[in-house]
Parts: sequence; C-alpha cells; structure tokens
Amino acid sequence: MPAGTLRPDWPGRDADEALTALYHAHFRSLARIAALLAGDSMKAEEIVQDAFVATFRAWRRMQDGDKALGYLRRAVVTRTRSRKAAPPPRIPGTPLVAVLSSLPDRQREALVLTYYADWPESQIAAAMGIGRHALNAHIRRGMSALQIDRAELLFNDMNMSSDPADLTSAAAIRIAAMTLFAERGYAGVTVRQIASAAGVSPALVIHHYGSKERLRAVLEERVAAFVESMLAELARIQEEDASTSIAELFADQLEREPALAGYVRRLLCDGGPAGAALFERLYQATRSGMRALEQAGIVRPSGDDPVRDAFLLSNDLAMLLLRPLISQVTGVDPLARDGLVRWSAEAFDVYSGGIFVAAAPKEGGRRDERH
Repeated sequence: MPAGTLRPDWPGRDADEALTALYHAHFRSLARIAALLAGDSMKAEEIVQDAFVATFRAWRRMQDGDKALGYLRRAVVTRTRSRKAAPPPRIPGTPLVAVLSSLPDRQREALVLTYYADWPESQIAAAMGIGRHALNAHIRRGMSALQIDRAELLFNDMNMSSDPADLTSAAAIRIAAMTLFAERGYAGVTVRQIASAAGVSPALVIHHYGSKERLRAVLEERVAAFVESMLAELARIQEEDASTSIAELFADQLEREPALAGYVRRLLCDGGPAGAALFERLYQATRSGMRALEQAGIVRPSGDDPVRDAFLLSNDLAMLLLRPLISQVTGVDPLARDGLVRWSAEAFDVYSGGIFVAAAPKEGGRRDERH
C-alpha cells in the first residue's frame, strides 16, 4: 500500500490512536512481506508486532504519518535479518519462490519489496538502509541468480489474493482488469473503468502497466503460467490418482483466485491467439494423460484418439464455460467442492459404465451387441 494511503490526520493524535490506525491499514500486508523474508508465517507476525512496539517507543521522534510508516517498514525489514529464518514458504503454482531462500538477504529483500510489496523505490531503499543505485544492483543480481527476466511473474500468485485487505495496488489493478475483461470483453473496458474498480487513479494504472494492452499481456502471461503449473501438477497427481481431472485442478485454483474462471472463459470463447494457445496446451496435456492411462491399462485404446481426447477435454471445459448455466439448472456450482463431488461421481459412472443399456436378447438366445 503506498505511503499516504489511509494515512491518519496525524497532528493532534496520540501514539495509541495513530498506531492503531497504522495497524489496521498495514499489519496484514507487512506480515505477508515478513513471511516471505523470514520464511515462517508465525515468526512473521512476531516480527511485525515487535516492529510496532519499536515504532510506539520511537513515536515522540516522529509525530508524522509518513515518518512513522517508514520507520515501521524499516523495523520489519531489519528484524527479519536478525532471525535465523527457514526457507521462504512454497506457494502453490510458483515453485521459484522457494529459490528465494538461496539469495543473500539484500537481494531477497530487493525482489520482495519491489515486486511483491510494490513499495516506491525511495521507500524500499530507505527500509533497506541503502541508496537507489545499490537497490537496483541488488535487484539485477537477484534476478540473474534466479535466471529470470521479469521478477514480477515470480510473485503473481501471491499478489492475486482475493482479499482486498491484502492487495498491493498493482495486484488490485490486475484483479479489477481480469474481472472487467471477463464481463465485458477487452474492447468494452477503459483504463478509467479499471482504475475505478481497483480504487486507484488512471495514472497509477499507467504507472504500473504502461497501457491497457500491456495490462492484458500481463494477464495472459499469468494465465499461461497458471496452465503450466497446473499441468505439471496434473502430471504428478495422475501418477497417484488416475481420476484427477483438469476440472478438479481448476477448482483448486478458483478457491485462491475467483476472478480467473471468468477470464479463462472469455479467452476460450473469444478465440484469438491467447485462447487458441491455451486450448492447445490443455489438449496436449489431455492427450499425454490418456496415453499414460492406456499404457497403465486403466483405459482401453480408442479407434480415434484425437477425437476422444478432444471430447474428454471439452467435457471438462464445459464445467468452466457453462458454469453459470449448470449452476442454474442443477442448483449447485460444478466447480465448488460439493458440486465437484456430485459432478465427478456421475462423470465416473458414465465413463466407466457407459450410458446405454444393453440390447435385449434376440430369439434364439443371441444378443444384439450393437450399442
């Protein structure tokens, strides 16, 4: 959250009242930042609480909102260094986050505070106790060590929390854009509308993303990254549970990022390069999965593999594309947990037992084997 946002009217406020306002505005976001730096969510909360105590004790030297927030942020950063931290937690769908633990403190701080916390450069430098040139050097070294070109992609999953209290401004803009593009299509949404939905100014949208087109490219990159991680997870899980489907993994993701469903639905229905590429990746994953199941003797060979695999993928995607209509006629969301249980049970019954009854025996005791 940028400095000055939700800033109390500091003159005339005592330390208790002012720090209470700071606590409500910043505790959760600071705790999540500390968790990435320290590698432990419980330890992170202790670090932030200690930082608030230190800020309270130093209050008489500040009496100003920006100074107090800056002091608090620096206290959080410096306290994470003094703890013997475990590796940062693994975040589902973003395995590179674990690699942060291998970076020196300064490089990890520079990447987290720049691309996750979304603090202004001057405030990051102040919190780390270094100059801007040194900050940029740490960012470059960290990105080089992680062998990535765009470090913001590393933090996309975490920055897309559905809880507004936890969002950075960049994340809020992405969620607003994803939701509006899904509802109205890309051409039907303006930068001003995105800004209004995100609770920021149009200038801040441009500051973060440069243009509406660039913002859409970021969202498409996010979907691509999600699909890659989902398919990797699908390959891993299917070794243990052959019944796991793409729909089930979509359901897992939707619990963390509700706006994704509508945006993926829009991509697939509107077509275009991004939608076509998404369908191709899902189709190839389905084909690979079915070949593996055939080799394991779990499913029988097909006379037309490409059509069978497209049919199966279409059934899975129908839950996503027709989700509102399915919910309307069945009374249950097919991608919610209870709906997925019902849907999966019926789908398994159809796939394993077929849908047609066997023909009645003909005279002479022979059966008509045609189904």
